[in-house]
Amino acid sequence: MITINGKESKLETHQFTNLEEMLIASFNDCTESKQIITDVVLNNEAFSEIYPHQAEDISASQVNSLEIHAVAVNTMALDITIELFKVTESMGIATLQTAEHFRKGDDYQALELLQNLIDVNRDFLNVLGSLRTDFEVPNDHNLDATSEKYSGLLSELLDVMEDEDWILLADFLEFEIHPACVEWNTSLEFVKLHFQNVETSSVTQ
Repeated sequence: MITINGKESKLETHQFTNLEEMLIASFNDCTESKQIITDVVLNNEAFSEIYPHQAEDISASQVNSLEIHAVAVNTMALDITIELFKVTESMGIATLQTAEHFRKGDDYQALELLQNLIDVNRDFLNVLGSLRTDFEVPNDHNLDATSEKYSGLLSELLDVMEDEDWILLADFLEFEIHPACVEWNTSLEFVKLHFQNVETSSVTQ
């Protein structure tokens, strides 16, 4: 038996030859209802592939039960957006901490934090970009302006790093990057409101 979010689906294990076929069919079923699979429970145990196409090696006869847990696409997008607020807060804190380390002359610790900060920034921008394209966030002038400004600041940051003037870098982090991290909240509010409105509309329909 295959269940999706606790409800017995139209899919039956005997219709397939292996687990991979079941998962593909379940994925297609969820996609049609605008849902994203979050967890798979095989024979009452959480399942994730240890190696590529492992599911293909698990025959249908080995599947006693398959539980699929999924959430609405817009719910997933809203949850991601809410998490981004936490990321920008962490970025702001890390920016000030890095600047403080540079001013204290603790260059090794500062550079280590700075590299982590750059990595987080890159991931943040990638996730935001994915939200805008994959989840169809409408165009917004303020969001575009914030993204463009922030990308420019990150380029300037790399230029300042090359000069190895750590006090100047500390000032740039505190007085340019940190305020920009705070400014993200306004743009993220627009994204959050969009998904909240979509979710409300889907519930009332």
